[in-house]
Amino acid sequence: MEGSSKRRFNTLAVRGSGRAVDTTFHAHRTPVYQTSTFVFSSPEEAARRFAGEEGPIYSRLSNPTVDAVEERIALLEGAETGIAFASGLAAVHALVMSRTFPGANLVVQSPVYGGTWALLEKITPHLGLELRTFRASEVDRLSDLVDGRTAWVLLEIPANPTLDVVDLERVVEVAHKRGIPVAVDSTFATPYHFRPLSWGADVVIHSATKYLGGHGDLIGGLLAGSHELLDPVRDLHVSTGGTMSPWNAYLLLRGMRTLHVRMPRHSENAWRVTDVLRRHPAVKRVYYPDQDPLAQKYFENGFSGMVSFVVQGGDEAAFRLMRALRLILLSVSLGDGDSLITHPASTTHAKVPEEIRIRSGILPGFLRLSVGLEDAADIVEDLLQALAASQEPHATGLNA
Repeated sequence: MEGSSKRRFNTLAVRGSGRAVDTTFHAHRTPVYQTSTFVFSSPEEAARRFAGEEGPIYSRLSNPTVDAVEERIALLEGAETGIAFASGLAAVHALVMSRTFPGANLVVQSPVYGGTWALLEKITPHLGLELRTFRASEVDRLSDLVDGRTAWVLLEIPANPTLDVVDLERVVEVAHKRGIPVAVDSTFATPYHFRPLSWGADVVIHSATKYLGGHGDLIGGLLAGSHELLDPVRDLHVSTGGTMSPWNAYLLLRGMRTLHVRMPRHSENAWRVTDVLRRHPAVKRVYYPDQDPLAQKYFENGFSGMVSFVVQGGDEAAFRLMRALRLILLSVSLGDGDSLITHPASTTHAKVPEEIRIRSGILPGFLRLSVGLEDAADIVEDLLQALAASQEPHATGLNA
């Protein structure tokens, strides 16, 4: 596709660069190259490939189906290059490890996904690293947290599960004055709503398991950024073997082709749910970024499909609500066509210390809802009857 970089987002999502991956049969869809190794026509060709001049060698190092995913995320994020991983946490791990050294520190926005927190809590003591945290509302503290030994500033925009939006431009200004790169996990927003690199971030992180895959049937992680920062990550990536499988790459390409169609529906449904929750007497607080001036500044085309809220009556009421649901499924993860709900304090963020959870806004009765693609009226109807049940101390629910 001549001049693919000038194509609009929707076209890039569907078509990518337009270059054929299958040059033998010219398949319309990128094939699944389900092979561990590739055959060389001669020892000279093998030597050239190992020298990095042409063609795949072994699927841990590169695979045409996986290569197509890496190219697609780079196009969607406006990046020089992309890297595909077996999971989002594998991507975070490789990114962090690529620049750390004994005595270094990581400055991390809080809250973050509980799995990310658990990973950083596990690896930092063994590596002699210091973990420093700040909240989105505490950007003014950042200049006191970063120093010459800061390896990365890690952000989530919006944050999981409180949907905080940090002022990315201010973070970038502070970090770049000291030569520190900024990485943004944009899993909740996707490049359809928000492209961090255009606001000065250096690397974008995605759990491709979520909205990019979109169908709840794959695990994967992606990074997008410059060659300068990601080439060392790629070297570490292939050495440690956290490679995305060809089949998952194929499924991910399928999901990314419809990202621009799915995200407006997720966003619209989430707004309708939010409107109902904000007016309901059984709801103490709603977390959705549509009224946040920073989200209005950074986001495009809506605010994605994630909504969090706190139920009157604490965790007991939250559990009664979940037991009463008939349509919405009790499950972790997000970005599926099905609406999914979870209680972060006992699931995704269970390994985060309680005092940190409370300080970051994960209060008793806190629930995280991934609003799906069902009819919004059906989602709202299910929530309304479950909210009523949440306030009845003897309610047992209908699907307990």
